[in-house]
Amino acid sequence: MNIDLRKAIVTSALLLAAAAMVLGVDLSFGKPPHTSVVLAAEEVPKRGPVNVDKHGLAIQGYDAVAYLSENKAIKGDLKFAAEHDGATYLFASAANLEMFNKDPNRYIPAYGGYCGYGVAKGGLAKIDPTAFQVVDGRLILQYNADAMKEFNENLRANIARADANWKSLEAKLRK
Repeated sequence: MNIDLRKAIVTSALLLAAAAMVLGVDLSFGKPPHTSVVLAAEEVPKRGPVNVDKHGLAIQGYDAVAYLSENKAIKGDLKFAAEHDGATYLFASAANLEMFNKDPNRYIPAYGGYCGYGVAKGGLAKIDPTAFQVVDGRLILQYNADAMKEFNENLRANIARADANWKSLEAKLRK
């Protein structure tokens, strides 16, 4: 498939997905979609700078410490919970909870837990907690495997763009 056609298809899919999101239509059919929905910061519900689900859980309830200590996406447990920056983080064990409480900034995801590729593009996107990478000790979550692949095609430049964009996106989210 040529690049122009691919871009046209991706752009159309993004527009369709954005319209569905605004209208409250779920197009995922129970699975993370293959196209990213990137929203401007003004379009995201005001919940603070951390990406949380409808229950206020960061990383959709996955254990932030396990990503770095085990390089795995592991679901947390409600009995091991901590609050940080307006979000609730769950952990798979008391040991992971203790590690988080000692140094939360070491474990919280980059870009408030929003999709790294979306932030690099200047917007905010949901994440699939199993689409993640740890780069230089930072947890970066992605919308899906396709977004991670795109992000990794120019990793250092995308991280630099995301870092720069996050400053203004975070400021808007904190308002």
